[in-house]
Amino acid sequence: MTLDAATLVALSDSCGLARPITAQPLSGGVNNANYRLESATGSFFLKRYETTSDQASLSYEHALLMWL
Repeated sequence: MTLDAATLVALSDSCGLARPITAQPLSGGVNNANYRLESATGSFFLKRYETTSDQASLSYEHALLMWL
């Protein structure tokens, strides 16, 4: 799955990333789509959740990522 231009603009605006911003899909995600984001601000990793029906699992993963 790719990210469209409107989504990239919204990401840059909400996260303070300098434009232009590009997204390169990464392999390996089972339940999520992963991307390498490049902007004048730097390189970043984006995890886009594809399955959000299980709120408990999503909350657990967010808590784990915050702990890291």
